[in-house]
Amino acid sequence: MIAAVLICLAAGCKKGEDGVSASNKIGVSAKDLAQQTLIISPIHNPYEVQIGLLGASDYSNKKSIEEPLTHWTIQGVTVTTRNLVKFDLSGVPSTAKIISAHLCLSSDTIPQNGDLTHANFGPDNSFFVQQVASQWDPATITWFNQPDGLTANEVLVPSTTLPFLNVHIDVTNIVSAMLSSNTNYGFKLMLKQESPYPPNDYVSRIFCSSNYDTDLSRRPKLVVIYQP
Repeated sequence: MIAAVLICLAAGCKKGEDGVSASNKIGVSAKDLAQQTLIISPIHNPYEVQIGLLGASDYSNKKSIEEPLTHWTIQGVTVTTRNLVKFDLSGVPSTAKIISAHLCLSSDTIPQNGDLTHANFGPDNSFFVQQVASQWDPATITWFNQPDGLTANEVLVPSTTLPFLNVHIDVTNIVSAMLSSNTNYGFKLMLKQESPYPPNDYVSRIFCSSNYDTDLSRRPKLVVIYQP
């Protein structure tokens, strides 16, 4: 069988406006016989939520154009934000061998959070990508009922001094675990160091979300290469 490349893009979605699940087969290559690539990049993904805490109040945003990972203040009140995002992996056979999986995120060059100028800020803005441990409902999710993230197979993305940096995060072990256990509850993203911080020590990593309509190519992508 000649390998096929399956791409989930807004233009090809066949299961509704949210674009959570779609596939178009394009291109073939005899070179990578029996290997297939699934690129999942939904638009307006309902399973993508910014969860936040402002002081003692929930500060979650289900329609944010960003995936902000921040520990900051708003008018002197501490705010912390994390993100949950789930991709539809039904296009990968349950018996497939995962060769690699990468989560691709693009810095927002016009950030709406943090200092409103730099996507990346702070003395240590490294962050974790974890496998979500349990089911969650995007309609009712808040900071206070957010699911835990699993430390097994978690990935620590290094800190950067660059104001903007697109990242391609190796999440092969996480995706393999999701598929082998049939427990795809998505990814949890959170700063390594959320608190405490001395005054004026703020930190952020701000990425475009699937609601970022200005440039659709900057939506989050999950790229999975597998053998059926």
